[in-house]
Amino acid sequence: ASANRYNEQARTEAGLGYDLTELGFPKSLVDQFKIKMFPQIDISDMTGLGRGTFTEEPTTVFSLQPNATWLKGAHTLRAGLEMRVTDYQRIQSGNSSMRLNFRRGPTQRDFQQADALSGHAFASFLLGHTEGFVDVNLFPRFRWSYVAPWVQEDWKITDRLTVNLGLRWDFSGPPAEAHNRVNYSFDSTSLNPVTRFIDQTRFPGFQVRGGLTFAGVDGNPESPYKYDWNNVQPRAGFAYRLGERSIVKAGYGRYYMNPTAMGIVEGFNLQTSIVNTLDGGRTHLVNLGNPYPNGIPQPEGSALGLMTALGRGASFSNPDYEVPYTHQFSLGIERQLPWRTTVELAYVGSRAHQETSNWGGFNEMSLEFRNRCDVTAGGNVSFCNERVPNPFFNVPGFEGTTRFTSSTIARSDLARPFPQFGGITQQQLNEGRTWYDSAQLTVTKRSSAGLTLNGTYTFSTTIERNGYKDAIARTINQSRAASDRPHRATISGVYLLPFGNGQRWLRNLPGVVDAVVGGWEVAGFYIYTSGQPWDLPSNVYYVKGAENPNPNARPGIIQGVIPCVAQMGNDGVVRMQAFSVAAGCTEPNFIVRPSFTGQTTNSRDDHIRRPSFQQFDMNFAKFVRLTGGVRAQIRVEVFNLLNKAVYSTRNYGNNPNNSDFGQINLAAMAQSNFPRHVQLGIKLIW
Repeated sequence: ASANRYNEQARTEAGLGYDLTELGFPKSLVDQFKIKMFPQIDISDMTGLGRGTFTEEPTTVFSLQPNATWLKGAHTLRAGLEMRVTDYQRIQSGNSSMRLNFRRGPTQRDFQQADALSGHAFASFLLGHTEGFVDVNLFPRFRWSYVAPWVQEDWKITDRLTVNLGLRWDFSGPPAEAHNRVNYSFDSTSLNPVTRFIDQTRFPGFQVRGGLTFAGVDGNPESPYKYDWNNVQPRAGFAYRLGERSIVKAGYGRYYMNPTAMGIVEGFNLQTSIVNTLDGGRTHLVNLGNPYPNGIPQPEGSALGLMTALGRGASFSNPDYEVPYTHQFSLGIERQLPWRTTVELAYVGSRAHQETSNWGGFNEMSLEFRNRCDVTAGGNVSFCNERVPNPFFNVPGFEGTTRFTSSTIARSDLARPFPQFGGITQQQLNEGRTWYDSAQLTVTKRSSAGLTLNGTYTFSTTIERNGYKDAIARTINQSRAASDRPHRATISGVYLLPFGNGQRWLRNLPGVVDAVVGGWEVAGFYIYTSGQPWDLPSNVYYVKGAENPNPNARPGIIQGVIPCVAQMGNDGVVRMQAFSVAAGCTEPNFIVRPSFTGQTTNSRDDHIRRPSFQQFDMNFAKFVRLTGGVRAQIRVEVFNLLNKAVYSTRNYGNNPNNSDFGQINLAAMAQSNFPRHVQLGIKLIW
């Protein structure tokens, strides 16, 4: 019932069933939308309209987990089997009734060069100059299985030493779609059948090769990637008692992740972009009255074979994908101290291998070709931008794309290895790595005199290698992980207040007073966490350190970086941004890259971090005996007692062409945590 109410609410919020003809769109267009809902309208620098999408994901899981334990002498042997079958359907509307984007580009001074001082997205809206797309999605249904036998032995070798040994073997089956509505791989050698439609009199000898293939078709497997059979996971550990008060503990385990990637469904989902220009933005062709004058194409499934997604971007899974795994290990010592206190100091680390990564350079021009357009390498941007005759003009199979409607094509697009497509992303590569190291301190005071305390501190570092800085040059992106937070400290405690109900102070209170003030316990919890690294913009050179030593100097603003930004034009000249000059900058920390240049900056820098997180919560609790065996617990809980606003999950402005770059405007950004709030709870126990 709750799920149904949620779905009904989600449907309402998504605007399902909305009559788009009331917005002025022709009925002939509206009838082509697979799901009718209010469109998503996005005007840059302004509040958008419409949610635009709707998702339901009905999932059924069948599981069986038999296990047994055998005890004999110093040995405890356990064994078991985990079996699971998952049935999952993905109902994602996408922007089935259009997404309409309005940007400053059509109204800026130079249609090819962004700048902060000209153009406005609302002006583009008033002129009807829209970008955007519409989705037509089918709803696939996946099933995959998981089987994992395991065995574990705890062996108490002596009174001081206990050893743990274990082994687990995961059989993680890849997903299979019920009707083979999923791609298999990319065939890069076969002649694409669209070649026969290309005018050989104008383009003699011009051929294109490559295209998407499909699972369960033409002898391909029914799953997008292979079954991984070798996921063997050893486990080992020990605990050794040093004297009467100290214990040394260590452990190691190899753990395989449980992949849920379901492959790509090109051909079964179709996104059609609005063709609003044929000359790079100089002239706009459509208006809001009917952004799709040629209609909305429908998915063809696997029927088109290698001709699927012609003129569009595409993705495909790595058919040799292997399940990622992690080595986890720890070594620590625990010491018992006076006052019922224990302290534990440990090293905990992990190394993740074969992590899932993507490569977006599969169908990009070669590095040698790009250098001819890269002004930093002595090239000329106009070489790549130059319009040349388009061999795909009016060629069947390219309908709904600029390759079909434009008689010319940019030389850079024709230089792709597979020019019949746009960008192609190869997904589920096994090129990712993660390194985690930490020192962990735990101090625990067990209950005495009504007081229990617990404190922890972790000092850690997390490095990840994930993808490429430059997809064409294939330079590795290795930086601090998004989850990296060097310092984390917590303090928690519970204290039984020492008065009333026979406690240490004020033992003999009158009955009514004792019932009100006696027997209360108070608990508190404080947490502090360092800020996570800021995601640097991908379109800049990071020239030098830009960390702001005093980010709170301006009231109402958290300025994480010194906003000294310049832009390198396509002519190679570097010019300071106007907002940076106004801020007193004379030289740049960041330079916006011109077209056709490679990214040299990692995705994150250790020294530039978002704000830290800290919060203090408290609660007061008391048990009251009502009658017989019935008791009531009264709780008063105060969250964020100090009413401190934190912005730890908010990112600094990431657009280097905007004056809010590198800052969080507190007037426009909601805090990450809730303001102080108090709640009262009563629970009956019998």
